[in-house]
Amino acid sequence: MRHIIFVSNEHKAWMNQLLPWINILREKFRDFNWDFVNINTVKHLRTNDLVVLYGDPHVIDYPKIHSKNVIVMHDTPLFDCDIYKENPDWLWLPSSRLNKEIIEECGTKNYGDILHKPMIIPDVGEVEKRFDYVVNLTQPFRKGDDKLAKILKQVQREVSMLLIMPKSNWKNFENIKNVKITFREPKYKNYTDVLIEMKSAKTMIFPSYIEGIGLPPIEAYKLGVDIIMSDGSAHNEFVRGVMVPTVDIDAVIEPNLKKHFMYQYWDEEYMYKVIEDDIHEKPTLLEPDVFDAVGLGSKLISYFR
Repeated sequence: MRHIIFVSNEHKAWMNQLLPWINILREKFRDFNWDFVNINTVKHLRTNDLVVLYGDPHVIDYPKIHSKNVIVMHDTPLFDCDIYKENPDWLWLPSSRLNKEIIEECGTKNYGDILHKPMIIPDVGEVEKRFDYVVNLTQPFRKGDDKLAKILKQVQREVSMLLIMPKSNWKNFENIKNVKITFREPKYKNYTDVLIEMKSAKTMIFPSYIEGIGLPPIEAYKLGVDIIMSDGSAHNEFVRGVMVPTVDIDAVIEPNLKKHFMYQYWDEEYMYKVIEDDIHEKPTLLEPDVFDAVGLGSKLISYFR
């Protein structure tokens, strides 16, 4: 029996999807032995088994991985070619068209077709609507909260908003008169807890400048929550709603990794108008296979056969 080891760093957004997927793969593909390793808790991963590196390799301690059989389910929006040059034997499977474009721009030859990451979103049932808007941003940079805060200070009508984001960014939302904000840190114990909170809002605002995938809009679709979102990569590949157009693009250095993101700045006047005029719509799903965990597992296995 062949052994497939998923390697990640237990980033919550990834684990919410990966661990249920592994359980499905164990049940449906019993001719493989499926396992998971948290790269943060091992000194070195030396193995002749098949390794799937799941997530953004820039934030996973990939130098620990010593295997000749590595597939990367790749979703980083960073424009950095060094990681491909340092690992020329790895097979890169982009999770979006944006990821594929980055790989090709870097001249990487060892890559496969786009393989979407599965979204396994539990049903949370009926939830009382308590907020007009929800904003769910899990990182303190590149998420567009700086511009969103500026716009909310101009909003004239009274609205309520659930703001889920790192506490370090809450200061951007001080002195906002007409928007009653309830703050939450993205530290929920259970995935269902954050889903219930998101579903308690009528509309999601997703103002991100760039994403490798962008999970919240897909979650909004599954939860039946309306959406206003920036028309940027790669989240616009998966879901459409009220799309706020991009007006400028600039290379911005990520503060910790010192690598470049290609920020896609959206139209502030347009964002203000849709909030002030209460414009929103149900999201449309563009890539339905994100909910086909078995089909995506079969595609992954095909690279190992």
